Amino acid sequence: MPAYWFEFEETEIDESIVDGCIVAKDWDTALILAENLDRGDIIQQWWLPYPAHPIIDDDWTDNTPIRCYLPTKCKGKTACPHDPACSE
Repeated sequence: MPAYWFEFEETEIDESIVDGCIVAKDWDTALILAENLDRGDIIQQWWLPYPAHPIIDDDWTDNTPIRCYLPTKCKGKTACPHDPACSE
């Protein structure tokens, strides 16, 4: 399934990492899941070449391996730009 990276407006309530990955069947579903999280307003959203840590969707149970190790550098790309790729 496609992976999407979301950046949220930081809130004073949650001091933990708020940005992260949502794996969903499509862009609209990922956006709905992100909006339902209690992480503040969404600032930006991008697709990722592979799922990445942290996965922030609490209901995600897929066994898809995490293959993107630098999501903040890969966000918005459809393929891993690193040589060798993180997935190798």
